[in-house]
Amino acid sequence: MAETIYKSMKSNTQYIVRGNPNRAYLQATGEMANNPKVLDQIAHVRRGAYDFATVDWMARQLMNTY
Repeated sequence: MAETIYKSMKSNTQYIVRGNPNRAYLQATGEMANNPKVLDQIAHVRRGAYDFATVDWMARQLMNTY
């Protein structure tokens, strides 16, 4: 199982991507972990069947935005 951790550029938040090449999950810890938009993105990833590369890209976008 692979894991990548991104630290936010704008807040004290970490975005963690875990999974295998075919299925991955997103987690947030820190200041923005309770932000409604971040929670929506995490729920969207959980409901969908995204591959690791796509969820990794989403985490990088969140890192640069929040």
